[in-house]
Amino acid sequence: MKFSRIVIPALAASLVSTSALAVQGSKFSATLSKTALMNETTNGSAVVMDTMIHTANKKELLIGVSLETGLYTQTQVKGKNGERDSASAMAGIDVTVYVDGVPAEPGTITFNQREQELTAVLGGVIESCIFSTDQDADGVTDDSLTVTIEDDCVVTDEEIELIQSTMSAHHFNFVAPDLYAGDHTITVEAAISTDSSSGSGSASATGLVGKGSLTVESVRAINQDGGITVLE
Repeated sequence: MKFSRIVIPALAASLVSTSALAVQGSKFSATLSKTALMNETTNGSAVVMDTMIHTANKKELLIGVSLETGLYTQTQVKGKNGERDSASAMAGIDVTVYVDGVPAEPGTITFNQREQELTAVLGGVIESCIFSTDQDADGVTDDSLTVTIEDDCVVTDEEIELIQSTMSAHHFNFVAPDLYAGDHTITVEAAISTDSSSGSGSASATGLVGKGSLTVESVRAINQDGGITVLE
C-alpha cells in the first residue's frame, strides 16, 4: 500500500512522513492514497489514513475524509412444490476520525450500507412423471386421470439469484474543537461489517475501501454562539 503524503505549512510546501514532527505553525495537512486502502473482506477494521499537524495556538481542526467504497451482496433462493425460501445479505462501511485518540465530532459515520433480501415461492422444474393409467387397479384404463406432481413426478429445485456490486465515492467533514497548542495526530479508521442468512439457497456479502484522501485544516471558530454547534 502506497500513500502520497502532503503537508503544506503557512508559507512553504514540503513532503514529510507521519513519523516526522509536524511543521511548526502548519495550517494544512493531507494524506492521499492511489491504491485500495482495504481489500475486499467480510468483517474487519483498520486505520486507513493518518497525518499530523501543529497548532500554534488554541484552534479547531476541520477534517475532510473522502473514500471510494464498494459493496457486494448476493442472495439466492431455491425450492420446489410451492415451498417458500428467503435469503438476505447486508454490507456496510463505517468511518471514525480520531484526533490524539479521541473521536472527532460527530463520531462514527456510515459511509455506505446496503440491506438486500430475496423471497420467493417456487414450484420446481418437472423433469419426468411416472403414473398408472389404471387408477383403481381394475384392469381398465380410466377415462379420468389424476396426476399428483409431488408423488408421481421427479421435480428439481427452481433457483432465483440476485447479485449487486457497486462502487461509489463519499465525503464527510469532521471537526475537532478547542485543541491545545502543539502537535496532533489524526487517524481515519474504516470498519467493514457484513451479515448474511439463507435457507435452501445461499447468501454472501463483502465490502472494500478504495482510494481516499484525508485533509486537515487548522481553523478558528467564531467566539459567539453558533461557532461550533453539536446537535444531540
